[in-house]
Amino acid sequence: MKTKFLTICLLSGLLLGAAGCKKDKDNDSKSFASDKELPAWTVPAEHEYVTSMTAVVKVNLSEEYPETASDWQLNENDRLAAFAGDVCCGVTAAIDDGLFYLFVCGVENKLFVGDQVELRYYSAHYKNIFVCKAAFEFNNDAHIGSVNEPFVPVLTVAK
Repeated sequence: MKTKFLTICLLSGLLLGAAGCKKDKDNDSKSFASDKELPAWTVPAEHEYVTSMTAVVKVNLSEEYPETASDWQLNENDRLAAFAGDVCCGVTAAIDDGLFYLFVCGVENKLFVGDQVELRYYSAHYKNIFVCKAAFEFNNDAHIGSVNEPFVPVLTVAK
C-alpha cells in the first residue's frame, strides 16, 4: 500500500513538473508578428557598475516553436538585453556566429547577487519583443553558457 501511494505521489509530481515546463500557449502565429521598432535599450554608465557577470546565449525561435516560427531567422538588427525589473543591465550590440554575448552589470541598488535576471529579445524578423522571466540568477563574476554549450532561454511574446 505504501509503495503504491509513493508511486502515485511520484508520478503526480512528475506530471505537475512537466506541466510547468510547457511553452506558453500564447505564442501563436498571430502574436509573433508585430510592428515594434528596435528598442533603445541602454545600460547605465560604467561608473555605476559594482558587480558583473557574462552569458553566452543562443536564441532559436524556429527550434523552440517549430509550427509558429518556421520562417524565423536571426537578423543583424536583433538584440538581447538583461533586465532587473525595468532597469536594463546589459544589451548585446551584435550576433556572432549565431550567439549573443551578454555582459550583465550589477548596478548599485538595482541588481543584487541572487536576483533573477529577465532576458528580453527583439526579433527584427517579427518586429516583436520576446521575454524570458527569471532566466537565471545574478552572481558576481559568474558565467552562464559557453560557445560549446550556450544558455538557451525559453522565450514568450511580451505582453
